[in-house]
Amino acid sequence: MQLTAIGGAGNFNQLINAKKGIGYGFESDVEWLAADYLVLTAGFALNKTEFRDPNLTVPICGSGQCTPLDPLDANGNAIVNGNPFPQAPKVTGNFTARYSIPAGPDGDFYVFTDWSIQGKTNFFLYESAEFKTSGNFEGGLRVGYARNDKAFDFGFYVRNITNERNVIGGIDFNNLTGFTKDPRTFGISLTMHR
Repeated sequence: MQLTAIGGAGNFNQLINAKKGIGYGFESDVEWLAADYLVLTAGFALNKTEFRDPNLTVPICGSGQCTPLDPLDANGNAIVNGNPFPQAPKVTGNFTARYSIPAGPDGDFYVFTDWSIQGKTNFFLYESAEFKTSGNFEGGLRVGYARNDKAFDFGFYVRNITNERNVIGGIDFNNLTGFTKDPRTFGISLTMHR
């Protein structure tokens, strides 16, 4: 299993090989026409990932400011055997609802909302107290008009409607930098197809 260790002691990518990695889980999706003009969907996934290599080590944060949770070898590298894969959440879930009101024979006005949650997620190959997240949550809302043939869709939208601060990654080579998804965002969109 080939992996890329990003960051650590410096701003570089290091190709490393693990003897074995496992991953398994399940995913389910449901779509329900709850009423003539109301469609609900939901999804859920549960995943287990793990490195299986007792000799696999990677450098920890170069700044020395993070708190490694893995045992360290004699060189100060993290022993990552048993760690989850980076950016592989244990649990994800989502929900959508779309309600439409017919507007003549060619289209409809609609209200659409979508919500998602992401469970415990590790950012790097090593585990630390700072470079992981749990419970990222986001919702959106869209109100608009769409033609039934998908040739035209105009809408007003808001993303991250509850203005969550969702950390989605980090930079570990010189400080404890985390980067986040966008804050609450409003907009207008127009889609046209011929």
